[in-house]
Amino acid sequence: MLLIKLWNYLSGYVIIKIAGEYGERLLNQAALKNLYLWDIKRQNGNVLTCKISVRNFVKLARLAKKTSCRIYITQRVGLFFIILKLKKRKSFLFGALFFIAAVYLLSSFIWSIEIKCPDDELRISVLEDLRQWGLKEGAFKYSIDKEIYIDKLMAE
Repeated sequence: MLLIKLWNYLSGYVIIKIAGEYGERLLNQAALKNLYLWDIKRQNGNVLTCKISVRNFVKLARLAKKTSCRIYITQRVGLFFIILKLKKRKSFLFGALFFIAAVYLLSSFIWSIEIKCPDDELRISVLEDLRQWGLKEGAFKYSIDKEIYIDKLMAE
């Protein structure tokens, strides 16, 4: 069930309102054409609400003309519609991608080294040894092999 919901969200679906005397007939015709509708609820007398995928919505609209029902889209949901919105807002998309790249780049460097030790002399000597071996602020942290530095510290 979760996979179906996830697939429907990724491909996009619409929440529609079906108004007309023959709403049930439209649902029956949709079932005959293998159009998948879910969460069907009756709001009042001749009004039904349900959800349908974007691809099947066009086919349902054709069937609605035959059954003299009106279909209103109340909400668009899913990744499909989010991408359509982002296509219109290219500068926002560029800014978001730039922000993600900047955060990734800035998190790839060592900004500070903190050594917790009760003895001040030991802390200072360890910090000096690490700086001599190339581990200092501003170093690229993915090029550092932690095991080498741990072994050197243990040997000292």
